[in-house]
Order: sequence, then structure tokens, then C-alpha cells
Amino acid sequence: ASKTALIDLNKRLDELLEIADRPQEKKYQKDLKKYTFIDFGCGAGRSIYFFRKNFERKIGIDINNGYRKFFKDDIFLNLDIRKIKTLNDISKDMNNEHFVLYFYRPIEDESVKKIIESFMKKKIVVITINVENLGLNGLNVVYEKYFYDKKRNIIIYSN
Repeated sequence: ASKTALIDLNKRLDELLEIADRPQEKKYQKDLKKYTFIDFGCGAGRSIYFFRKNFERKIGIDINNGYRKFFKDDIFLNLDIRKIKTLNDISKDMNNEHFVLYFYRPIEDESVKKIIESFMKKKIVVITINVENLGLNGLNVVYEKYFYDKKRNIIIYSN
């Protein structure tokens, strides 16, 4: 990734940390432990590392199998996320009913939308960074912040 992209990602992660540290958000932190955190387009796992203390189960998904070496204690799946149609495409062991789905502009917005729709029967929190507002029925926007323009943002949804 370019140096500019890494600086941009670090700024967005810092923003998420600031949100999580607000007093009104503290009550959610205990509840989030039971959620499975899934990073779609995880790369070397920077976001998973960032959220390592917040979730017991973390899954990174990326098309580049070379990133597997960065995943010691967490699950890495070598998948093309554009081809995910159902939860079974990710894992047969998706018994958890609670998920945090994390997208840092990994793919086109329509594919992001399809992945989210496959999780809609579960309790989900969706974090998108630099993805336009998806306007999905059944999901409420709980946080929205824009930076330079509509394509530089953080949007958090929940059902």
C-alpha cells in the first residue's frame, strides 16, 4: 500500500478509537466481546491488530495468500471477497449470531452490499471506511463522518 493510503488508514483507525473511548460508547464495549470481527480485504491484518482486544474471535479475508504469515492467533481465509454469496462461503462454522463486518474500501460498493445482505439475519455492526452510504433496508446509520469529500468517510451501521 502507498504511504498516503497507510496514513489515511491510520487516521480512520484513530477516529474509530476516539469513538470507542467516548463515555456513551463504553457500554457497548463489553457487548462487542461476543461479536466475531471480520475484516474483508484485510491485507496484513492492521485492522485486526488494532481491534485485537475488543473481540475474542477475529477473521481476516483477503485474496492474497501471502498475508497469511501475519496471522498467528487469528483466522485468515484466502478468498476472493467478490465471490462471497452466503455465510457458508466464509465458513461452515458461523454459529455466532453477532458480527462486526469491517470494510476499508476493499472492493466496489455493490459487492460490499451483497456481502452485508448475506449477514442480515444475524445481529451485525457494519463499519465502512471510504465506502459510500449503502442505504440498506434494515440497517440504521449510527455514526457518519465525512472528511475531504463523500468518498472519504467512516460510516457505522447496526440492525
